[in-house]
Amino acid sequence: MLWTFTRRLALCTCARYNHGMKSILIKDTTKAEREQIIADALGCGSDCSMCCACGGMEIDYQQYIDGKKEIAELNAEYHANTMIGH
Repeated sequence: MLWTFTRRLALCTCARYNHGMKSILIKDTTKAEREQIIADALGCGSDCSMCCACGGMEIDYQQYIDGKKEIAELNAEYHANTMIGH
């Protein structure tokens, strides 16, 4: 289930931003843009300040929003950790 979710996030961000020639890398986005990228990909509401969903998931996308880790890095870490358990 989470694999499908992370795949959806990757596909949504790729289709919406990368194909529009807009980078989703931390260095190329503002915090507000990163919040919107995650909100769009996850189908969230518009007010991240009142939400804890990103930090409450198995993948902590709040780290991306805060500019600490790239989406690809978070997804890779998650997949590496799940493969260890199998």
